Amino acid sequence: MKRVLSLCFGLLMCALCLVPGVRADERGDENLSGPKIPPLQGRLVLKSMPFSAIVKRKITTWVYLPPGYNKSAARYPVVYLLHGQPGGWPDCYRSGHVEAMADSLIAAGQMVPTILVAFDGDGPRGARDMTNFCNRATDNYRAEDMIVQELVPYIDATYRTKATPSQRALWGYSAGGYGALNLGFKHPDVWNVLCSHAGFYSPQDDAELMTRILGPRAANAARWNANNPMLQIDKLPAHVPLHVYMDASPSEDGFDEFQTLTRKLQARDIEYSVQTLPKAHAWHIIAQRCRVSLLFASRCFAGDSVQDSIQDQDKAARL
Repeated sequence: MKRVLSLCFGLLMCALCLVPGVRADERGDENLSGPKIPPLQGRLVLKSMPFSAIVKRKITTWVYLPPGYNKSAARYPVVYLLHGQPGGWPDCYRSGHVEAMADSLIAAGQMVPTILVAFDGDGPRGARDMTNFCNRATDNYRAEDMIVQELVPYIDATYRTKATPSQRALWGYSAGGYGALNLGFKHPDVWNVLCSHAGFYSPQDDAELMTRILGPRAANAARWNANNPMLQIDKLPAHVPLHVYMDASPSEDGFDEFQTLTRKLQARDIEYSVQTLPKAHAWHIIAQRCRVSLLFASRCFAGDSVQDSIQDQDKAARL
């Protein structure tokens, strides 16, 4: 199954331009640029991480800092944004408008002030060099290890974060939704809040691409199983403090697995909220539905009932 995003990343990159409110890295990334977006009450910071010892290149990060960040000494929870594939680091802002929704919710007092982190989850050759946020067996490009071992510590060292699993979320769309569940189930010691919009749930759902990432399934069964959220959930420790939001459409691939995974969450007594939509796999839908997932994450960060975040706000976000 191939999941093709509605936005052509190549055209997007041609259209990138520097805009007010996006600050280049003090360490010499003045050639970096971000797509034009509406003014925010918070601000965006565009930086490259230091050269990665794991993936042997610099990784671009685009970080949303909430209103008041520069005027306080407070620490903030963090939501890591996983783009779809093919796609790239600007998509969650440029197409999903996640930063604009968070900015609005924070200003209205509905969401706890939160840092958002968009980053380059592709391989070194760009948007078509897909990883699905896994360690690639085919060329040993270790995207997962880079995220867990370098990106998260870098964000914690660079910004005033609440550096605990309960204050970190993974948020993803399409392949990013798969990545959020896959990374989250494998690393509950890093992230406790997982949000998957229109994701898929096992590597078999995108077998052609995942073969290029993980190698042929017959010869790499252990690697495929290790990157299968449908199996990894069964290996979670008892009473793991995870909180999971998912949405999907019966008209789109993977809905049976969505239902099966929902039952597994319930059986393991993992706090969750799931939403069934007429259609889920489009950026304009995600731009509206991200309200629900951001409120879900906010309630989890605050230690409130996640069901309240859905029941109180779903009417306003419903398509």
